Amino acid sequence: YTPQMVQEQIQATADAGLDSWLFWDAANKYRSLREALTQ
Repeated sequence: YTPQMVQEQIQATADAGLDSWLFWDAANKYRSLREALTQ
């Protein structure tokens, strides 16, 4: 996933009225998530 896609998923969760989320990657590669959260 790209940072943009991650941000869209986080926003979709908020739009659904939820206030938490979980990201998991079996390969333990979280670069896109880190970039999305620091933007």
